[in-house]
Amino acid sequence: MTEADVVSTLNQTEGLWKEGPRFSGKAFDPGLEEILLDGFFAHPSSEIHLLRTYAAVGAVPVGATNCLNFGNPEKPEVIWQFSEVNAGMSEALSAFGVPITGGNVSFYNETDGAGIPPTPVVGVVGVLKDTERLVGQHYRGRAEALYLVGAPSDGGSAGGEAPLGVSEYLKVIHGRTDGRPPAPALEAEMRLGTFLRAAAAAGLLRSAKDLSEGGLFQAAIEGMFAPDGSRLGLALALEVGSRIEGALFAESPARALVSVNPEDREVLHALAEKHGVPAQFVGLTGGDRFQVIVNRRGVIDLPLDAVWDAFGRGLEQAMTEPAV
Repeated sequence: MTEADVVSTLNQTEGLWKEGPRFSGKAFDPGLEEILLDGFFAHPSSEIHLLRTYAAVGAVPVGATNCLNFGNPEKPEVIWQFSEVNAGMSEALSAFGVPITGGNVSFYNETDGAGIPPTPVVGVVGVLKDTERLVGQHYRGRAEALYLVGAPSDGGSAGGEAPLGVSEYLKVIHGRTDGRPPAPALEAEMRLGTFLRAAAAAGLLRSAKDLSEGGLFQAAIEGMFAPDGSRLGLALALEVGSRIEGALFAESPARALVSVNPEDREVLHALAEKHGVPAQFVGLTGGDRFQVIVNRRGVIDLPLDAVWDAFGRGLEQAMTEPAV
């Protein structure tokens, strides 16, 4: 899945709060292959992804709903998936104090005895108090300093291997959906969310994007192309001790990519330290190319037109290519 799978809208609401206008938002995220392999670990990642998305824009999640779609519950593997998904969802949302206000369950979704993949869909509603502090995911100017906040740039914990199980990289590049999804890191997620909201409220962030499907690579690219058609290149510079694939594509929890003005770098470091969140400088915005440098060696150097053809026109190309 890519960020396009997450439907997110922001609607200005007035008259609901005495303080004046705020923004409310709603976002939805499904879970598929991951739940076949580990429902307890996989499904909290959907809720946590949405909670992290709200934190990245500076908003506070206030409620959740769900639509749980499964096959025949009389089959042991299906009822196991259902049970694990509910347990994981309960643990994740309870940790963040976000109530589930309602939802529905759909069983017996089968064709000729073959059930659908478990497809729980979660919706989260959030509120942004100050509309002037809304943080977008697109870079706003040249020479913005890029920071990976959260886990190290290799995607793993300190001294650990980057988790690529059930990742987009593994599925798209190698055609595999095996392995285990990364284990949730609820305490780290809460620290990251508090830090992101504090940084947004202080007007410190030029952009922010939570890391999920596709890892750092996907998040970096999404920030380059704004809805108004403007585009801005960047150079990622990473120092990693493990495989390059982990640095670029790991989908570890509790991470976000943010940008700040160069003169605000020390302020960012101080705020991150205050909240117990690692902050690693990983590059600069600017230019008309997408460059990735790993351990001082260039591994990617592409013009933005080429990146846009792959990123922005992928669906169009897939729909117009002749069938094989």
